[in-house]
Amino acid sequence: MGRIALLIIGLLAFGLARGETMFQQLKGEYVVGFRLLEKLDSTRIYGDGFRPMPIAVWFPADKRSETALSLEDLIRMGSSSETLIKNEKDADDQILGFVNSAHVDPEAAEEYLQRPLDMGKETEIAEGTFPLILYAPGSSAHWYDNYLLCQILASHGYVVVAMKSRSQKSPTMSANWIGVTSQVRDLEFALSQVYGMLGSERISGINVVGRSWGAIAALVFAIENERITRSIVSLDGTLSYNAHLLMEDSPYPGADYVRKPLFLAVGKKRAEDATPIDRKRYFGDVIYADVYQAEYDHMRHTAFGSYYLYYHFLLNKGIDEESAELLKEGFAEYTEHLLKFLDYYNGKSQERLTVMEAEGFSIEMKLREKQPLIDYQDFGYALEVQGPPVAKDLYLKTKELDSTYAREELFSAGHMNGMAYRYLSMDRVDHAIILLQIALDAFPENSNLHDSLGEMFFHQKNYENSSRHYRESLRLDQSNQNAVQMLEEISRITGG
Repeated sequence: MGRIALLIIGLLAFGLARGETMFQQLKGEYVVGFRLLEKLDSTRIYGDGFRPMPIAVWFPADKRSETALSLEDLIRMGSSSETLIKNEKDADDQILGFVNSAHVDPEAAEEYLQRPLDMGKETEIAEGTFPLILYAPGSSAHWYDNYLLCQILASHGYVVVAMKSRSQKSPTMSANWIGVTSQVRDLEFALSQVYGMLGSERISGINVVGRSWGAIAALVFAIENERITRSIVSLDGTLSYNAHLLMEDSPYPGADYVRKPLFLAVGKKRAEDATPIDRKRYFGDVIYADVYQAEYDHMRHTAFGSYYLYYHFLLNKGIDEESAELLKEGFAEYTEHLLKFLDYYNGKSQERLTVMEAEGFSIEMKLREKQPLIDYQDFGYALEVQGPPVAKDLYLKTKELDSTYAREELFSAGHMNGMAYRYLSMDRVDHAIILLQIALDAFPENSNLHDSLGEMFFHQKNYENSSRHYRESLRLDQSNQNAVQMLEEISRITGG
């Protein structure tokens, strides 16, 4: 068992004195700050107004807070999630509900709720840039669904962001595609708000982690935001709610849409059929990304979330000591593996997960077989935002992988011709020439493209290349009177 595993087990033990923090021995090099951003998403109606969006943010902090938060503090802050209006009675009811649940031992629950965590609110983000993790909780779970894991990740140099799991118009998650897209939009909105809080220059990359149902939203977020996503993590991603059927009927039915490294942490009993959506499709069939599946012998589904690990098991009146220890060990092992995965794909470490078997867990890995082909949307983004030189590079790389695909899927001759004249109108004839050269590489027998490129070289007074393309245009289309006239004009100018 690794050092982190041993430390987490010590961390989770109930023998800690009240004044000690749960986080004291496990923390990484950073102290942890916490902030709850209480925002309204004015693009969506929720009830009688705009969608309330409390966004929890854990981050590497510049100093230790003088006042540590507790789980009770987090639950109280979360009690106003549906309205953003503070109400002490609602908060008290949430705490009483936790303590008086049939699942837990009341005395142990009281002590656990008040134990200080090693994070506080009166801090700012530390100097430097940090990878960001968007955390998608399980179905209808709160933003503190995995508060201990979020704290651990922040102490190791990650900004971690979470929000409550709910559907489009309800505080509970709807088990359908509306629920998936609602949670994806929440992740995107949260990302925009954290960029506003920290500044985009402080974020070095985006990762998505989902537990249970949230793994579906994490996967879809990564597919739809492929350009900015570094990696995807599924913590016992579920087949519940017919999620496999949701994906079959979605715009993203197959493994060819998975193009970022994917880490699947699953309980042994669920390993064959409960990775995000289904094992075969989203592990065995992935060809465009590195994928890992780690199976933990004694882990139960809810134990992958630290809140539920305690709520359902470690505070349970009936669970035996051996089972509790095995769950702590499983939580510790997956946390250690998750950190190794994230550190590698975020450039924080050169050490990667490897195929391994050990007491209590096994890891299987499948490295990418093919480099993914870009699609017309990626090419269009490069063309419109990054500029023709970047678009040319993407086209040439795609052509090297699949020349037929590059010619037939990325663009049309007419679109490229129109874009060239758009750049000409902006006095960027150099960019117009690049676009027409790309287009002619794909469509060498297109008379109109040769005619247009002749015109671009004419604007540069490059009469040799201009006449060459006008002559080629005329060869391909003998009715092209514009080419005849321009060749005569070039002859007049050059005296030839």
